[in-house]
Amino acid sequence: MPREVSKPAKIISFEVSISQVSNVVLLPGRVGQITIWQEENVRKLRLNKTLVGRWEAQTDKGPAVATYQLISGGTVLLERAEMGADHEMITAYYVDGNRLLLTHYCMAGNQPRMQAGSFDPKTNQIDFQFLDATNLPDPKAGHMHNAVFTFVGPSEVTQNWTFYKDGKPGFTVPLDYHRVD
Repeated sequence: MPREVSKPAKIISFEVSISQVSNVVLLPGRVGQITIWQEENVRKLRLNKTLVGRWEAQTDKGPAVATYQLISGGTVLLERAEMGADHEMITAYYVDGNRLLLTHYCMAGNQPRMQAGSFDPKTNQIDFQFLDATNLPDPKAGHMHNAVFTFVGPSEVTQNWTFYKDGKPGFTVPLDYHRVD
């Protein structure tokens, strides 16, 4: 069991390993706070159940709905996002060693993996950066390349997903999710 090394800080909704800070891991506490723990190797993703449920956002293309559920014995947070009838995507968040990763099953037909590269406790932002992808025929082919999450509060999470094409940013999909269930 990890031991506490600091007083509670601000909100984050799942465990995050920040490899640049000698394996400091942010573990969820109650809604509205986190506790910093030090641990050599994170073996299991301990997800805060505050994200589990249904969330909605308005986009320029209409409503977006995201549902979150814990799967695989609580080691994976599964996000199912729907943006219209034909635009369903799944993203799985999980820990691999001391890294927090995501795999995004995109409607573009590829599956980029991203690694959490930084967490800013002042803004409650976590930045996921492109690691690699499956079913990506060429590195310049269109794919989601990074995602920035901001944990605004227990009932609001913003996401900004950036799509790359021809090796450079093409567009960003901003989502301001609010809890509905």
